[in-house]
Amino acid sequence: YNILVAIDGGHEDRILVSHDICKRNRLEKYGGHGYGHILKIVQHQTKTAGISDEQWSKFGSNNPHKWLECQIK
Repeated sequence: YNILVAIDGGHEDRILVSHDICKRNRLEKYGGHGYGHILKIVQHQTKTAGISDEQWSKFGSNNPHKWLECQIK
C-alpha cells in the first residue's frame, strides 16, 4: 500500500484519500465500485494491514480540513 509507505516516511499528517467517478460504469448501479469504494473496500483492506481508526480519521476528516483551511487563507 502506498499509504503505508507515506506513513512510514513520516507523512501521516499530509495524507488525503479520495477517488472519483468519471463515467457511468463506475457507479454501483452499472457494476462499478461506486462512491463508497474507499469506505467499503480500501479502508477495510488497509485496516488489515495495520492502519488504525485514528489514522483513517486523519485521512478522511482532519487532514482534508487542514488542507482546505490553507487553501482558503
